[in-house]
Amino acid sequence: MKLYIRNQLYMLIRQPYFWISAAIVSAYSIINIIHYGITYYGKSALGIMTVTDLYIYNSNNSFWAVFSVLIPFVCMLTYGMQTLTDRERGTINYYNSRIDMKSYYISGAISCAIGTFLEILLSAVISTALIFVSYPQSDKTVLGTRYTESYWLNIQSGYRTHFVKLYALNPIIYLLIMSLIFSIFCSVMVVFFYAVSIVVKKKIHMILVAGIMSYTILQIYLATGYDIYGDVTASIIGWQSGIPTIIFMMLMLLISVVIVKYKITKQGRL
Repeated sequence: MKLYIRNQLYMLIRQPYFWISAAIVSAYSIINIIHYGITYYGKSALGIMTVTDLYIYNSNNSFWAVFSVLIPFVCMLTYGMQTLTDRERGTINYYNSRIDMKSYYISGAISCAIGTFLEILLSAVISTALIFVSYPQSDKTVLGTRYTESYWLNIQSGYRTHFVKLYALNPIIYLLIMSLIFSIFCSVMVVFFYAVSIVVKKKIHMILVAGIMSYTILQIYLATGYDIYGDVTASIIGWQSGIPTIIFMMLMLLISVVIVKYKITKQGRL
């Protein structure tokens, strides 16, 4: 199985859709850094927000509303097209002659989860490091100047986040943990798209599924005010229970397992 996963990862980094996905994430990061450079050009260091609030995967970010719509498409492109490409080129028959399809599907799901996890996590770490060295750090946050009385009052009066004590004591470690959580969330979403790619026949269908998911998440927010991404990003303003996001992730995993199980069972009957 380890050999299959390694081969799948090697295939992943060679396919163009993965690099299109990485390019979108990189462009989002670069645009944010340029935007902050223009916004804070010539201003006092005391007026610059802390690195926590300049974090790219922060739902309070200036461009987050646009990027959040693209997240399902980014996850779909990471690996969702590879199975269809294998099928179109006939390479899936080659794999079928060398390994059993159960190992093929499971190793594919694991490799796409690992690849996406590393892609999102590295983009977060690198962009945060660039922001940290590019702009002088201050104690100004969306909750007020750090360590002042008003800052602590804001935290205690409803402006909360998961790991609120860690956010107050060490913002960098807080960002690292939130980066890990968001990377896991995206990995689960990619596994879902990978499972869907097993049963659909055309690439346009994958784009349609990504569009439906993006639309559904947006409608949930508009109808209920609940942001699915709010619990997996460094959102300082507001408080959510996190349960709907966990249910959403579990639902994606459940659908993925059912699809892969069905495909393996069907393949075994042929």
